Amino acid sequence: FLQTTFDAKLTERVEHEGRIRHAEVRIGDSVVMLGRAPDESAARPGVLYVYVEDCEAIYRRAIEAGAVSLREPTLMDYGDRSSGVCDRCGNQWWISTRVETLTPEEIQRRARES
Repeated sequence: FLQTTFDAKLTERVEHEGRIRHAEVRIGDSVVMLGRAPDESAARPGVLYVYVEDCEAIYRRAIEAGAVSLREPTLMDYGDRSSGVCDRCGNQWWISTRVETLTPEEIQRRARES
């Protein structure tokens, strides 16, 4: 999913007893660390907020890769064009592109007006 959607590059992979214990991928200029839940605990989904060059293109790629839409690309009052998807493992990916850089006061004003 990460490679198909975000063009993520695998930079590290550690296996133990035939299972991935730890992995690192690079998405753009960010490193995302992944790991398997210990045997005694259940895996828990995560929530990630990722900035990309084109949130609409990445959103479409995520849907094509089997993700479920949480929100189609939408211009938000805090200056991001943002979309959300849920992958097969239950992880939420909030995919955004910064459209405007706003001051905290501008964000607050827009939030009150919406």
